[in-house]
Amino acid sequence: MFAVYSAYASDKITIATGEWSPYTSQIPISSGEEDQHVYGIATDIVSAVIHDMKKQPKYQFSTWEAIENNIKSGKILYSFPYLMTEKRKQHFYFSEPLIKTKGALFFNIHHLKKIPAINNPEDLSQYKLALIKGYAYPSLSDVIKKNNLTLTFNTEIEAFQALIAGKVDIIPLDIKVGDHILSRYFVNDKHKIDRLSTGFFKSKHLHLLASKNSQQAREFIQHFNQSLNNIHNNGVYKAIIAKYQHKTSELFTVRLVGTSSYPMINGTVFEGDNRGYLIPNGTKAAVMQWNRYFTEAGKFNASKEMFEKTKILLLEGPLKGQELWVPNMFLSFK
Repeated sequence: MFAVYSAYASDKITIATGEWSPYTSQIPISSGEEDQHVYGIATDIVSAVIHDMKKQPKYQFSTWEAIENNIKSGKILYSFPYLMTEKRKQHFYFSEPLIKTKGALFFNIHHLKKIPAINNPEDLSQYKLALIKGYAYPSLSDVIKKNNLTLTFNTEIEAFQALIAGKVDIIPLDIKVGDHILSRYFVNDKHKIDRLSTGFFKSKHLHLLASKNSQQAREFIQHFNQSLNNIHNNGVYKAIIAKYQHKTSELFTVRLVGTSSYPMINGTVFEGDNRGYLIPNGTKAAVMQWNRYFTEAGKFNASKEMFEKTKILLLEGPLKGQELWVPNMFLSFK
């Protein structure tokens, strides 16, 4: 057991964070959240930990640059959610992992006609990369130093605007963050964007960090880790994660049904690829991303558009859980 240190004399713990939805945000992420003041997966986890410590969190939103300066100067003691890097470890204590993130490379399928063949960081040297100010890119640091095509943006939204306009080729970004931004701000353009997972752009853990200039911050991290372990053990952590899982029941459910001319249903991992899988006739699926011909008005050539593809999530069968692109002609609401 830890003693109640002077660091916990106040009922409120001030914690700095930044706008990074869906991990932490001042904007409601879904309906029914208007009774709160802060939102997000990581925010809910930190709040649960602070409550387990018998305290109340008070969040201050700012940029990473301002947060870093305020923590180093002692104006603020704690912040989240950030990657642990060797450079940051010189100045900050880090909590145990709050949550694991998964990175991907977002690209414009209309700008890059072929799927990028990227197997290692060096393969990115020929592309214009869109980086976000304040982000750490430990697995890409070497190629970023050599790549004079790299552009840095203040926000993820600005980076996606450039990607959609064809001004950059690739955005290395957390999958949840990228998908959330596309769904919220680029509904009419998100069909242009796909993402590529790679072996080197690996999953990373996010942490709460504290100033190394403060003894009470070190003690706080110890107490924080104990309470983080508590919410793992009592089921609270699992419930928070489940709250943010994508609910397929909220998506359009379809059946994949063959036609007399094309009885065999095929699905591909990428929209522009011909390689893929055979899918059993009648398989139940959820639509993840409609083809633009279903969502935009215009003149159509049915014999051509039926071969255009929609992204689906298979809900049953041997490939259950797989996301694939399937030709529009196979979609049915039967």
